[in-house]
Amino acid sequence: MDQTENNIPLLHEASEALKARDAALFVLGVGSGMDDPSIKKVASKNDYAFHVTSFSELMSVAPLLSDQICPLKGIIIIIISSFIY
Repeated sequence: MDQTENNIPLLHEASEALKARDAALFVLGVGSGMDDPSIKKVASKNDYAFHVTSFSELMSVAPLLSDQICPLKGIIIIIISSFIY
C-alpha cells in the first residue's frame, strides 16, 4: 500500500472483513508518511502496529514482530508492498 488517502478506506474495509474472521493483522509502515494513525487502525491490536522511517531500520523491529507472530497458530500470509517516492 502507498500512503495515498484514496487507498486507506479500501484497506480499512478489507481489514475489517479479515478481523471479523479472527485474523491477526499486523501493520508495518515504512517511511515518514506511513505512521498515520488511520493506517495503524488496520492492525488487530495496538501491539501489532509498527513503524520505521526507512527500509534500513526493518531489522530493528524484527524481534518485536517475531515475539508477536511466533505464538500465533494458523496460516501466516505476508504481503509486501513498497513504493519509492
